[in-house]
Amino acid sequence: VGLAYVGAKGIKVIAVDGVLPSPKTANNGSYTLARGLNCFTNGVPTGAAKKFLDFALTAPGQKIVASTGFVPVK
Repeated sequence: VGLAYVGAKGIKVIAVDGVLPSPKTANNGSYTLARGLNCFTNGVPTGAAKKFLDFALTAPGQKIVASTGFVPVK
């Protein structure tokens, strides 16, 4: 399961090569089971898609990302 589920009832966290999952180990690549989340658009984003992607990368957007259990990129 993803890092968003670490700490959820019934989830057992395991270390990989002695490294436990965390935002820090996911970002620095030392927890090798972590993966990025990609957003794809059909061409260069415009309109609502561009507004959403731009917001997602702002400080308030990244705060929402973190509050849902995902690892912020900034």
